[in-house]
Amino acid sequence: MKYQFICYPRCTTCQKAEQWLKEHGIAYEVRNIKEQNPTVAELQEWHKKVAYRYANSSTPAGNCTRPWR
Repeated sequence: MKYQFICYPRCTTCQKAEQWLKEHGIAYEVRNIKEQNPTVAELQEWHKKVAYRYANSSTPAGNCTRPWR
């Protein structure tokens, strides 16, 4: 499986994250967020995945008590 690493190359946090991926041998493709912004459809898809995980694993019995921000 190859991950998509969305970053801003001049960001030091992104640079550290990319270094960590390399050190751990994790395959990834770099996507420069400044050059290739996520589409509305991509953001909606990612939100569904993360909101589902948040609502179903981070709170007791899958009850999401805080609004998604």
